[in-house]
Amino acid sequence: MKHSEIIKSILFAALKEIAANPKMYAVNPGKDFTRNRKMGFHDTILMLLTMEADCIREELYRYFGRTTD
Repeated sequence: MKHSEIIKSILFAALKEIAANPKMYAVNPGKDFTRNRKMGFHDTILMLLTMEADCIREELYRYFGRTTD
C-alpha cells in the first residue's frame, strides 16, 4: 500500500468517526445537520477538505462531477 493510500484511509476513517456524531462539531447541535439534504455532514466536510483555490460554486461543480460539456 502506498503512503498516500494509507494517509487517505486514515483521513476517511477519521471523517467517518466525526460524521457519526456531528452534534459535537455543530454550532447549533440540535438543529444543524438534522435533516436529510443533498449534501450531508460527511459530504460537506469532505468537500471542504478537498477544496482547491477556486470559488465555492466551481468547487461544488467539481465535487459533484459537473463538466463543461
